[in-house]
Amino acid sequence: MDRSWANSAQLTTVDPLYLIQHTLTCRGSYRWTENTACFPSKHSKDKQLYQQTHTAALAHLRKRSPPAVSTHNVRSFPSPDCLVRLRHLGESICKLTSGPLFPPANYNSVARSVIAYWTRVAIKKRALVPHRHLPISLRMSKNTSADQLAAISGPWATTNTPFPVDTGSQAFILWSAALVFLMTPGLGLYYSGMTRAKNALTMIMVCMLANSVVTIQWVIFGFSLTFSEGSGGFIGNFAHAGLANIGPWALPLTAPAVSSTTFVLYQLVFASITPALIFGSVADRFRILPAMVFIFFWTTFVYDVVACWTWNVNGWLHNLGGAGNGSYDFAGGGPVHIASGFGGLAYALVIGVRYRRTNEEFKPHNLVNVFIGTAMLWFGWMAFNSGSALAASPRASMAALVTTIAGSAGSLTWPLWDYIWSRKMSGLGFCSGAVAGLVAITPASGFVAPWAAIIIGGTAGIFCNMTCRIKAAFGFDDSLDAWAVHGCGGILGGILTGVFAQRWVIQLDGGIASGGWIDGNWIQMAYQVVGCAVIALWSFFISCIMLIIIHRIPGLHLRISEDEELLGGDLTQMGEVAYELVPSSLEALDAEKGHAAATL
Repeated sequence: MDRSWANSAQLTTVDPLYLIQHTLTCRGSYRWTENTACFPSKHSKDKQLYQQTHTAALAHLRKRSPPAVSTHNVRSFPSPDCLVRLRHLGESICKLTSGPLFPPANYNSVARSVIAYWTRVAIKKRALVPHRHLPISLRMSKNTSADQLAAISGPWATTNTPFPVDTGSQAFILWSAALVFLMTPGLGLYYSGMTRAKNALTMIMVCMLANSVVTIQWVIFGFSLTFSEGSGGFIGNFAHAGLANIGPWALPLTAPAVSSTTFVLYQLVFASITPALIFGSVADRFRILPAMVFIFFWTTFVYDVVACWTWNVNGWLHNLGGAGNGSYDFAGGGPVHIASGFGGLAYALVIGVRYRRTNEEFKPHNLVNVFIGTAMLWFGWMAFNSGSALAASPRASMAALVTTIAGSAGSLTWPLWDYIWSRKMSGLGFCSGAVAGLVAITPASGFVAPWAAIIIGGTAGIFCNMTCRIKAAFGFDDSLDAWAVHGCGGILGGILTGVFAQRWVIQLDGGIASGGWIDGNWIQMAYQVVGCAVIALWSFFISCIMLIIIHRIPGLHLRISEDEELLGGDLTQMGEVAYELVPSSLEALDAEKGHAAATL
């Protein structure tokens, strides 16, 4: 194929059929870039059907002479004639791929894939500069006939339309973002109920502060470092710094069904809750001001980096086994849970254990808050996982279903395991088990069937219960079990994703992948282990380095003093308390624990 078009100084446009023909003939098995299920990966077993599809598509293409390379401006790509022929090709492929192995393909998804592939090639050859030439406008020429326009279906017929978005998916992702935002105050209530009353307000405060700090960081450069489409495999660039080149158009390689503004918002609420999870490991003893500094830099050097590895189209973990065939992580088992869990472990080890008076027990002061927080988290988690499909698709529905199944399974196995050990089933165990199941299903939610969700969630309830007992035996003061539940639960979920991932679930929204061990793709287990291990180690060591540096800066020492800890963080750091308790005639208050010790 003549590649002079990609190297020319003037941006050149290639007919999409020409690209398809080149891809089929020169690259063999074609992996669609975005949102379709037309051609297989090289690892699939169904080679006969795939070869038939390949041959039929080539035969369809050879009925016409190869289209010439045109040099008109990118904003008139593709031409009406190209679109008409592309539609016919899409219809032919639909007939070939509408069997039980594939979901029904459609013209729009084929067109999206071609444009996404063309954009990827142009970016790699530096013929297309994302911040100058995106979005791609599909403008019809003035002499386009009515018959030609009628032959072009859907939004592609619209004059002067940017890369089109699906309005249904747009509404779905916006609503999902709103629900995920509610998880942050839900986490604050969950943590506040688990800690002592004198630190309840501090836990809610740090969760909400994390949202505000990360929002500013995300706008300045966080989104760009994570999702720049022209980035390298390790970290992004500054193409979208300050949300430059973000607007009502889609990012064709990353989220082709929704506008880039919607995608930024959805990923923002993901990023904002992640560092808040860390502070469950250091409840009762951290200082708020250095915590804010830590949140900003941790999001930059840990979350943005590992999210780029995992979700960016160029990320090295995303492409570990070939283009788009790397470590599976649908909704954040690695970037959210493993990273925050091991960041919390680093924080707990650097800051030290809580001061403990003789025989003092650290018990939750308000299980009602814990239950309310759990309910808010569970409610938002369905949007957290299903919205990661980035479209209103059957795969999104499956993700929501398996999410609540896994949460239910974990909420049963944790208290049952407690009962085996202590003959008691606690409400705290129910809530912790639900969260453990939800954590474990997060990376797997877009890859596994409902029956597998029961196994993953149930196993997580027992496994995380045991890690809580083990860390206590080793003396880790992981105050509210953030490392035991999120870090260890995320690793368990990531590994089990490699076991139970199935092709038919991935194909629900047109994706192509080889599945997991259950589908005979045993190498996926290795990819999952590598992904979990690298993210855990990166988060732990980078967090340790940052915490040591911050602690050495005057005025930014990490923890409160012993006297301040005995009085409580609410009063000493905020000058406020969560509860204005008034002594009754029964007894004065126990100021140190924050409870009323009523005696008759």
